[in-house]
Amino acid sequence: MIYRRSVALNTAKEVKKMSSARTLSKILEMDVAMVELQRRRNELLAKQSERLGRLAVLAGLGDLNLSDDDCKALFKDARDFARLARESRTKAGLASSLLPGAPHPVPVRRCSPNPFRKVDKAIALLQWKRAILKSRHRRQDTREKCALGGLAVKAGLRDADLSFVLGALIAASRLNSSDPRWRELRSVGGAVFSEVTEALSQRYAPEEHGKAVREMIVFGGLIIKAGLRDADRAFILGALISASRQKPNEQRWHEFRALGSAASNEAAKPSDQGKSIDGTDARQ
Repeated sequence: MIYRRSVALNTAKEVKKMSSARTLSKILEMDVAMVELQRRRNELLAKQSERLGRLAVLAGLGDLNLSDDDCKALFKDARDFARLARESRTKAGLASSLLPGAPHPVPVRRCSPNPFRKVDKAIALLQWKRAILKSRHRRQDTREKCALGGLAVKAGLRDADLSFVLGALIAASRLNSSDPRWRELRSVGGAVFSEVTEALSQRYAPEEHGKAVREMIVFGGLIIKAGLRDADRAFILGALISASRQKPNEQRWHEFRALGSAASNEAAKPSDQGKSIDGTDARQ
């Protein structure tokens, strides 16, 4: 119990130091390791089944017309008999080793190790650590999406068309830091970034909190889908403010919406079924 608690504490400390991308990479590594452990367990199961079947045939069980239930009952009785015999031998060995005048302790015959125990223990530990990492990754991803999505909400795009917002973000992601337009958008966002940061810390009423969080997660997912996860926050805010100034009757607005719709349709292909417009798995 103490060992398991120490492992849990160490795992929690390690997870807190990981970034969201590193956590996801670690989860994928654990999935690969789990597949390998399961393959090893299947190999052990096949070898053990072959061994027991060969011994059963040598013992003459193959000549008997036994049903599956009779075989199960027979093997269960054999298991119980072997367990009782092993326990009695162990007790007898311990008692004889404690007799007065015994020159040497009588060696106690130990039971053969379970070939599945080590693999099953490794699989259980890996599943337990993976569950911790998965939970941590979901919390990290939600916090990141809320932080990014809050920029879109504060830029006045709460009621905007999602395809239009996604198209505007994709167009902004194609700019590089040496582009004058990139610097212009960053200056626009930087001018109000401190005000928006303060506004993001405000508390919503209980009846509005859930809705506000869901909105920020959706917009944060769009920013991540557009490839702006690690972009400058002031630049993202400037791009969102610039997009909020576009009117639905302008050609630029329709171009952004067409770009966003194309990206949404690409994400909605059969290979990505179960994913939402922001690219996340809706089944989690």
